[in-house]
Amino acid sequence: GNELDGKPDFCLGAVVNPGADPLELQLVKMGKKIEVGARFFQTQAVFDLEMFDEFMKKASQFGVPILGGDNYPEISGYGQIYE
Repeated sequence: GNELDGKPDFCLGAVVNPGADPLELQLVKMGKKIEVGARFFQTQAVFDLEMFDEFMKKASQFGVPILGGDNYPEISGYGQIYE
């Protein structure tokens, strides 16, 4: 391989479940993931927008980007599994 000049700079992300119960435990886990290098989060699929809104209000304390997971079974073909 080629010799590296300096160290690589990765943009590390992590997963979070906005529908977890209790939500406070997910927030604690988010904090720990940030401490070890997470710079953004991707959520599990969101089905309840009110719940997601509450999660986002509480998670905003961390000041990191959060990508809300979506689920479009009619587009992806997963809906056929449930028919």
